[in-house]
Amino acid sequence: SSLVQILGAGQHRINVDRQYLGPHCGLIPVVKPARVETMGLKWNLKGETLKMGGLVSTSNVLTADSVSIKTTAPLIWTTSLTVPPDDSGSSETAAGRAEALTVD
Repeated sequence: SSLVQILGAGQHRINVDRQYLGPHCGLIPVVKPARVETMGLKWNLKGETLKMGGLVSTSNVLTADSVSIKTTAPLIWTTSLTVPPDDSGSSETAAGRAEALTVD
């Protein structure tokens, strides 16, 4: 399962509760090619251009609780959902926890 967020052009800080989200993540351009810079990922982007039919970042990994993304065009941000161990037997998942991901 995955969580999907649309990011507009500009600078974003994504705060991730890694108890519920990750470790896998990705960035996919949606409207047009996007020049992208990131921090907080295993394979950070340093101004590369993402575009459909070219480079896309669909198999990255979170390395921090906060990810910085700067983009010149809209992107789809994806994060895998994690179900943490729970001694109470609760079936709560990340999909039910809006606070697991915040985007500034």
